[in-house]
Amino acid sequence: MNMSQNEISKSKQKRLEIEKNRKAQKRQKAMSSLVVVLVILAIAGIVALGIYLHKQSEVSFGKYLEEDGTIEGINAADYVTMDYTSLSYNRADLLPTEETISADIEALCDTYATLSTDTTAATKAGDTVNISYRATLDGVSYNEVTPESGGTDYEIGSGVISEEFDNAMIGRTIGEEFTVDVTLPADYSDAALAGATLTYEVTLGGIYIVPEFDDAFVALNLSEEAGSAEEYRQNLIDNYYESNLRNAVITSLENDSVITAYPEDYLENMKKIYYSQNLQQFNSYNSMYYEYLGYNMYSSPYEMLGLTSQEEYDAYVTSAATADVEYFLVTQYIFEAEGMTNTPEEVKAYYIANGYDDATYNDMLAQYGIEYMAQLAMSEKVVSFLMETATITE
Repeated sequence: MNMSQNEISKSKQKRLEIEKNRKAQKRQKAMSSLVVVLVILAIAGIVALGIYLHKQSEVSFGKYLEEDGTIEGINAADYVTMDYTSLSYNRADLLPTEETISADIEALCDTYATLSTDTTAATKAGDTVNISYRATLDGVSYNEVTPESGGTDYEIGSGVISEEFDNAMIGRTIGEEFTVDVTLPADYSDAALAGATLTYEVTLGGIYIVPEFDDAFVALNLSEEAGSAEEYRQNLIDNYYESNLRNAVITSLENDSVITAYPEDYLENMKKIYYSQNLQQFNSYNSMYYEYLGYNMYSSPYEMLGLTSQEEYDAYVTSAATADVEYFLVTQYIFEAEGMTNTPEEVKAYYIANGYDDATYNDMLAQYGIEYMAQLAMSEKVVSFLMETATITE
């Protein structure tokens, strides 16, 4: 079975991914469907979105918007009907399960696992280990991962290579060398290898030791986030609660509002933005693939999105743009009804509070304009207001 080092390093990749996401959550705050693109790419470090959304010449993100982010020339009450003052949610529906919290903490501890070289320790099912190996087929080298390359991480019991391999891994000590035969299934994807037997010569390089989640662990690794294990656990619960409440509010905005008309010029510009974004992504993907592989990945933006025709693509863009316009109409309706303000100073303060530094904010401001940036901040101000004023039943 020709398993590459990347294929059997999934456990290590998972640990790194979890750690990356945990840190990203400190500055990631989901906004509207459009701003999701901004947030994800900003977290990835692509300041000003130079790769995905370079300077737009055909569209203006802030066109038909006022400086405070409202759609110009309209009173949202002429377009929207909604009773936003009676939103009510059950607390139990917003809280995470104990299983969810335990799984998150377990995954967190996995990210801090260290590789032990204690030669008295023996492997057991569920351990993640570091191994090197050489696989041969009829004496001919078929696949190899060397110690010099750092070996590869493998979770015993994962079945990534085979059950035979996993069983042979149990009870081994660090530094031990052993051989195990793995018979490929009769329906193996490569017919020439179906039923063949690979011989793995394996060396166990180390066993990952997962730390216990306690006050000492938090003090050592998470002191900026909590002062104790219990406080960190409660923070997790609170974060889930807030996220679930926010999602519930947004769902209410979508489901409980009635849109009676649309500002046509603004809707058309929103479509242009979607077309432009998709075209930029399409060109970026094709450029990357052509540079490395010598051919284009997609023949059209709609193929990139898994659609089958231009007509289907046009309908997709119209639907997505309409959904965004509806969301912004509803949030503007509440913003105006409550007499809220959204000055440039308030807009900047919102982004700074959500993890953006001055340089990143100014880059985004130059890219998108104060009007569009303000619209996103305005909508979040409304969602936060509804989260604070909604009735929470026990």
